[in-house]
Amino acid sequence: MGRPKIISGEIRLNEQMTSFFPAVADYFRDVYPAEACCIIAGREGETRLFKAPNISKNPTYFFEMDPRLFIEIEDLGFQVQMLAHSHPDGDCAPSRSDIEGWFFTDLNQKSRPIFPGVLFAIMSVHGVDVSAAVYGADAGHFVEINV
Repeated sequence: MGRPKIISGEIRLNEQMTSFFPAVADYFRDVYPAEACCIIAGREGETRLFKAPNISKNPTYFFEMDPRLFIEIEDLGFQVQMLAHSHPDGDCAPSRSDIEGWFFTDLNQKSRPIFPGVLFAIMSVHGVDVSAAVYGADAGHFVEINV
């Protein structure tokens, strides 16, 4: 079946994406104290939130999305625009495992984003209090984007 198509190129944080933040925050509160994941994906004229169950063996400290969700999103004609996950009782900064999970080293030993052009939202969840930061992956590091 091959690798799912992921949007390439530059994506700007827009009102459609940020309009999902309250629903994402509610979902992350419901899953707390475990880490939660979701995907915001779009197609012409429509943007949708896909909740991604955390299939990690240790969901309180790590997240792992079922890769079949990416296939389902592609089959519906959507393209991934943003990946989001929570940091229960933590901050909004990317953890070491976040950074290691979003990059690979190519044959020329250059660090490259696994999902070029896709934004990453990290939400800090402390009980009912939620804050967010959004990052773009750029050549081996995250670049914070003002929300």
